[in-house]
Amino acid sequence: LYVGLHQDGRTLFPGSGFPDEIGTGEGEGYTLNLAMYPGAGDKSYDLAFTKVIEPLAESFKPEFILVSVGFDSHYKDPLTSLGLTTTGFALMNSRLKQIASKETSGKLTCFLEGGYNLDVMGMCAQILLEELGGMPVSEFNEHYTESETCTQYTEALIEQVTKTSPLL
Repeated sequence: LYVGLHQDGRTLFPGSGFPDEIGTGEGEGYTLNLAMYPGAGDKSYDLAFTKVIEPLAESFKPEFILVSVGFDSHYKDPLTSLGLTTTGFALMNSRLKQIASKETSGKLTCFLEGGYNLDVMGMCAQILLEELGGMPVSEFNEHYTESETCTQYTEALIEQVTKTSPLL
């Protein structure tokens, strides 16, 4: 099972990871690309976890979880046009750890994939390591307002991908 949670490929190189890319053959339906609308932030990512990622993990029963962590989805990163805050990352980290604890006896590996704002990378890496290490998670004073358009797009996207997955 592969779940991609990234900016819509129509708006960012390399122009892949579209919702209709669902796998082939016996793997058809086991690739889910949640291609987020530019500006999508904490609210949209929360919807993706609640309505797709957590139900998928429960039905798929993974043996382990690998997470390619991309801090470039932070609203201050110069590469993407996404809107996550450190609070959003902290919530995702917590939820991934909970999923791994419940479904895989804690077998969770994270590796860094992207992030191009060094200050943001430091903050996001810090909260990830704090969460994984069971330490109190730092809070940073950040504000980003996600548009209603982003939330509506995410809801429509979730509806689309749930129709193609045999696990949802």
